Amino acid sequence: MAPKQCAFNTCENACTKSNYRQNFLAVYPSGYPTHGSGMYTCRECKTRLSVDMMEVDHIKPKTAGSGGSNCVKNLQPLCGRLSREKCNQKKGNTYSVTDKISSRVNPEVRRYTGKVADWFSRFSK
Repeated sequence: MAPKQCAFNTCENACTKSNYRQNFLAVYPSGYPTHGSGMYTCRECKTRLSVDMMEVDHIKPKTAGSGGSNCVKNLQPLCGRLSREKCNQKKGNTYSVTDKISSRVNPEVRRYTGKVADWFSRFSK
């Protein structure tokens, strides 16, 4: 059986088109940039993060015409704060948690999202 190849033909890893976090963790399962440490370093602020606190970010966005993909060569670890800031810069200051999850939530549940976001915002002030 032939080894799996990158779906984008840009690297020697077995990148898939659908799950970029899985692609990143398959290549760096025990830390980045130091293998075996179990910790990931934010590429921007250099904060050390555990796997559950790390956000996998696209260096070149996947939007049409930008040239970005889910290949490991286009992925980097970021802390959650910087990932949100980068996303806000691209989408404008109106981007929020509500915007991020609204497309993934069942329409019946979506109408309650605003109420939940309002409730959480009381604690973040």
